[in-house]
Amino acid sequence: LDVEEGFAAQSRCGRGKCVELALDSEGYQCVCLSGFLGRHCELSYSACQDLLCANGGQCVDRAHHVECRCPPGWTGPTCRQNVNECTTPVCKNGAACRDRPGTYECLCTPGWTGHDCSVPIQNTTLSPISPSSCSSSPPQSPSACWRLQLD
Repeated sequence: LDVEEGFAAQSRCGRGKCVELALDSEGYQCVCLSGFLGRHCELSYSACQDLLCANGGQCVDRAHHVECRCPPGWTGPTCRQNVNECTTPVCKNGAACRDRPGTYECLCTPGWTGHDCSVPIQNTTLSPISPSSCSSSPPQSPSACWRLQLD
């Protein structure tokens, strides 16, 4: 390629870089930037069109690959694997943790409330009651029977 042909070829590559080829009949080849394809890099393309991220995940087009950016509670290559938040202590004040798809639930002990059971219920009195007075289905252990009195 002479200098004039080189400039003309470079401008023909649009969103790419022109590479001189000695044996090619046209004398050049376009090496397209990420997100473009075609003989002259004239077609826009997102590899994210081929990757479906689940559960609200967002596809991110990197220089040489695509990946899903998962929302909290989800993981994996396409955000389809639930994160078990209960493997780390997230619930306070003796509350039990129940894992849910994409989230978790704290089962607060008497006298506590809030998403993580860290908010005391104001003006309450807790008193144990006899196991025979417990009415729950299924039956709970006697230690789980409390009467919550709002003052």
